[in-house]
Amino acid sequence: MERQSPAGMKALAAFTAGVRQGYALLIKENIAGLDDLAHAVKAANEGRVVVDSAVMEALLHAGSRENTAYQRLSVREIEVLDLMAEGFRNKAIAASLNITDKTVERHIQSIYAKIGDPPDSIQPRAHAIAVYRQSGAPQAAARTR
Repeated sequence: MERQSPAGMKALAAFTAGVRQGYALLIKENIAGLDDLAHAVKAANEGRVVVDSAVMEALLHAGSRENTAYQRLSVREIEVLDLMAEGFRNKAIAASLNITDKTVERHIQSIYAKIGDPPDSIQPRAHAIAVYRQSGAPQAAARTR
């Protein structure tokens, strides 16, 4: 078995630190069929965490580059990213932050640009959320609620 970096293990711990209920973070292209999707939904409903293997690999191999990228985000970008991590869609993020859909899209594009390209087969949104969770920073929404 390949040895994981200490930063990667720390990233994995940070990724799951705030989890109070089950969830599934899947990459659409990696879902083999409806049985896999149903299994992930059932597991999340039972309080378990299901993470796509490509996302897990990115977390385990995370280094300081992603953490530095996260630190370059503005406060508003962190608020948007926090809501993305909670599963909010762009329209819901806009409503929650009282901004336009177009402004949300601009913030998300800025987040992607600052964080950098995701590893192969990982969607930019999933990558941004993984970087956010591995940063260890307190979630913005949790601080304001």
